[in-house]
This record gives sequence, C-alpha cells and structure tokens, in this order.
Amino acid sequence: MAMLKLALLIDEKTAEPLYYKVLDGSIADVVLLKNLFIQLAKLDAEDVNLVLDRGFCSEHNLQIMFRNHVGFVCGLRSELKIVEQTFKEVAGSLRLCLPAAFKNSVNCFCATREIQWYSNTRKYGAEQDKLFIHVYYSKEREADYVMNMTQLVESFKLRLKNGKVPNSPYFRQFFKRGKDDDGKVKYDFNVPAWAQFCQSCGFFFLGSDRISLPDEALNIYRQKDTVEKAFNNYKDRCGGRRLRCLERALDGKVFVTYLALSLRLMLHKRMQDANIDPE
Repeated sequence: MAMLKLALLIDEKTAEPLYYKVLDGSIADVVLLKNLFIQLAKLDAEDVNLVLDRGFCSEHNLQIMFRNHVGFVCGLRSELKIVEQTFKEVAGSLRLCLPAAFKNSVNCFCATREIQWYSNTRKYGAEQDKLFIHVYYSKEREADYVMNMTQLVESFKLRLKNGKVPNSPYFRQFFKRGKDDDGKVKYDFNVPAWAQFCQSCGFFFLGSDRISLPDEALNIYRQKDTVEKAFNNYKDRCGGRRLRCLERALDGKVFVTYLALSLRLMLHKRMQDANIDPE
C-alpha cells in the first residue's frame, strides 16, 4: 500500500481536531495547503497563515508564498544566504547577552532584521517583498547541544578504537579520513568543523512576511507542537502508523482512526480542565 498523506486541522486553543483530509500530491506544496484549509474550514483567505518547519524552507517555497500572498512563519535553514548575512550581523551582539535583547516570554535573546526579498524571472519579472528574519540565541540550548555532541563524538572515538567505523552524518562531519605512515586508513578529529559547529550552536532562525516582533513570531511557531503531538497520537496511540487494511477499506479505516483521535484528544482536554493527570 502506498504511503498515506494526511492533513489535520487542529484548534490552537483546545488542541482538538476539526477536519482531516487525505492529500493528493506533495504536502510540501504550500499553496495546496492554504487552499485546502480555506476549502475545509470555510475561512477567508486573509485568515490563513502557515506555520512551517525547516523542511519547507527553500527559496522556491518562499517565493511561492510571497507571490500568492500566503502569510507565514517559517523555520529558516542557516545555509540560506540571507540567513548567513543576518547571522554575521547580529551573532556578536547576541552572544554578549545584553538584557535589552532578552525576551522573557520566549526565554532567549532575540534580534530582527527587515530585508527586501528580490526575485527576477522571465515569467513574472522583477518582484520585491518584505521579509523579517528573526534570530534567537539561547545559552541553555547551546550548552545542551555542545554536551550532547561531545558525548556523541566520544562514542565515535570508542567505536573507532574497537575497529568499527560509525555510519553517521555527524561522524563524517567531525572526522576526516586519511592515511597513516604505513598507508592504513585513519580518522582524525576535524577541529575546523567542530569550531564551525560551536560558532552557530545555540542559534536558530525564523522568517515571516508579516510578524515583525521576534517573541510573537516564536510563540506562533511553537504552536505547531500542538499539531505534531496530534499526529504522534494519531500514529502511535490510535493505530495510524500501520493501517493494515485492504485498499478498498482505506477511507473507512482512516475515518475510524480519526474518530479515535478526536475522542482521545477531547478526553485529554476535559481531564486537563478538571486538573486530572491525563497520563
């Protein structure tokens, strides 16, 4: 059976599901998602703003959202040129941890730059849009990342000592392959790669076409955790990860699984309101 692509519309206040639909096409198509939610929820187009993780972050998707007037808050990849330039401008001042840059509501240091997003194509000509790039720095996040990665590097060294070469992208990032004087393969710790990792550690980035305040943008972005938890419940607690049914019964099985998710999340909400531990 082919992989199932499912869209869930979740109430941000109650965390209860409102609609679902099995999708055709790519779920990375941001215009498809906007039109889907307008159709299902009978919302005005102005009310639809997408909150997207870094998996949707590409220059192509950003341009599509600008061109179709889709409001968004999107996780940005650090390798984007516009992010690299902004990071160089603000990283030094954020590392000073000045109280003026601290936002208590999100518990991190923040900076924002407004830039102009330019595009020039044969089909659409010159296009220019406003983009807010929000940069966040957390000492706790930095310490956790460095410690976790240090422990992982030490585990790589132990495996190498036992004659095993780890198959991990982090191993390839932090270890260089070479040869010793006898021509045998050896792996040396890549100090420049580690220095580059530590330089950007503790930072993360968001972009938005409308939200100019960094703490507001981050609070909105964090709301996507509600949807992610709903999907985890659907897959792991309601049997949605492996539907195990004939293809002709797929629609019915998805519907029953969605009902199970709805009942579970509604019960979870009622128990929370009654100060009862739902777990």
